[in-house]
Amino acid sequence: MSERNRSEGWHFAKIDGHNNEEALGAILRESQDLTSLLHHTIFNEDPEHAPKVLVDGSKHVASILGDQTTSKIDIDLVWPDRNLGLSVKKSNGGQVWLVGLDRFLRAVVIKTGQKIPQDVELVLSLFIGGENLANFPKEFAQGLNASSGQKYHDQEVHQNRLVLESINKIQPTALAETFDFLKKNLRTITELSFFSGLASNPEDWAQIVIYNQVHSGKNIFSKDNLLQAMNLRANQDLVTPGDRNGGSTIKLPTGFLQMHKPQGSNLLQFHHSYERVIDTLKVAP
Repeated sequence: MSERNRSEGWHFAKIDGHNNEEALGAILRESQDLTSLLHHTIFNEDPEHAPKVLVDGSKHVASILGDQTTSKIDIDLVWPDRNLGLSVKKSNGGQVWLVGLDRFLRAVVIKTGQKIPQDVELVLSLFIGGENLANFPKEFAQGLNASSGQKYHDQEVHQNRLVLESINKIQPTALAETFDFLKKNLRTITELSFFSGLASNPEDWAQIVIYNQVHSGKNIFSKDNLLQAMNLRANQDLVTPGDRNGGSTIKLPTGFLQMHKPQGSNLLQFHHSYERVIDTLKVAP
């Protein structure tokens, strides 16, 4: 296998239709060259045999919070002595992780062994809103009062949350601490979003992200490479307020974070971006 193939990855044929993972699974079953490339990317050696290819994008597994969660693995390549989990992205951008604020904060504590600063909990509660405002009604009311007359005020009322400009008006120090927290924990947040989710068993963690409908550029990203890039100051500095609607999103080097309310609860919705991931890896050593 050439250095060029290892560094640039595999250029997949475009797959249309609803069953994206199943279609990619069929390609993997027919191409030992491709499965060998993936094996070599992670384990730095070629396998002796072709793997079993298991497609299950909705598998429920044990979580680090003591309940059940959905595995990040869409396709599992299983050899006799090891497995390799693939997370498949069928478009250049979209949701990569949807999680409640309490579960997110508890996961960060478990992964880092550090407590969440009270100011960070305050700011994220105001930013995500909904049921998370229960402990901060006074601050929420202050934020709405501060944004009165602004074009995003009605949005805040409708979504039952505050945007970053409003938070900055009432809690500037806490907001600055929160961005510092996100930067310092960027590696952990990226690992949770893209690779492990809340799964407790490492066998249920993805080790490669595949963009299988991208026609140009690199479309295989290993866990180690992406997480190492999150340690770089240049990438941490990409954690900034969104520039629309008073800062209704938080930009990340791999995409962005926003509030999403799919079924009545205000949740953290992490988005991925193929272009931003490419740019992130360009600054990696």
